[in-house]
Amino acid sequence: MAYKSIEEIIEKFNLLSNKYEFAALRNELKKLLANAHPDKNGGDFASDEDKLRYESLQEAIDFIDSNTSKNLIPINQITDIVKAITSVMQPSREETVARNKREIKLEIHSDIRSRYINWKIGSGTFAAICAGIIAFSKDLTDNPLVGELFKTPIGTSMAATLLFSSAILFVFTWLREQKDEQRKEWLFSEEGKLHLLRTVISRARRIPNNKYLFSFNDFVSLLNSPRDFMNDENQNIPFRLSRTLFSARLSLSTAEQLAKFHLDDLENRGVIQRHTEKSVIKYYTIEENILDDILHKYS
Repeated sequence: MAYKSIEEIIEKFNLLSNKYEFAALRNELKKLLANAHPDKNGGDFASDEDKLRYESLQEAIDFIDSNTSKNLIPINQITDIVKAITSVMQPSREETVARNKREIKLEIHSDIRSRYINWKIGSGTFAAICAGIIAFSKDLTDNPLVGELFKTPIGTSMAATLLFSSAILFVFTWLREQKDEQRKEWLFSEEGKLHLLRTVISRARRIPNNKYLFSFNDFVSLLNSPRDFMNDENQNIPFRLSRTLFSARLSLSTAEQLAKFHLDDLENRGVIQRHTEKSVIKYYTIEENILDDILHKYS
């Protein structure tokens, strides 16, 4: 008989394997075929039914073999199929850039948070302690250590002054943190990128063929310089003085990631080129006409 599907074979012979297990189905049929072989009866079939069953089993095996070969991929097509699957699975350049941008932003956010968290906790805790002292100042008059101080208005005034100072420090710390968060966004803007590039190439070294040379480390050092990184020459006095209290630098690993992010983008745009001479340090070049355009047109 001519089989139309593997399901038909499974149903006819009550096979246990499913329709996708070709090898297992074939083994089951082979066992049934061996049991129905005429050699089991001295070389002859015991009946026409046994002969028909034997032939049906053989046809079933042939049908599975033919379907197995149809489902196999030719060897010469495997390489092309792998390439096609790989190209589909690989993210596009835009997706890669967006993912890298998100990761670096998280790194910078972590840097900023770690920079201010102790100051915020410390000033907040001290403010709470001072508030508690003011609230229970009358009870402290009996305290052997500070009782004499709180019997006069001086003790309460000192606590109020400290409370006010710690509250000011907390607010100032929070404002500075918000300022750094704004600068984080500025770093990824076109304006921020242009400012960084303009600062780096203004210090670049002239080389032959009307080009200027700068290094990857120059870009990283710039990001680790509070003055250039923050671009805050016009900030008010308290924020400029706060550099002595809070570092505006990125961590080295974050600065390197951000430098690579910007330099790769500038290279893909054709603004800069990777320097071809072999060196331990990664160098880039920029043509003189592009450099002049950036320094003068966008200054």
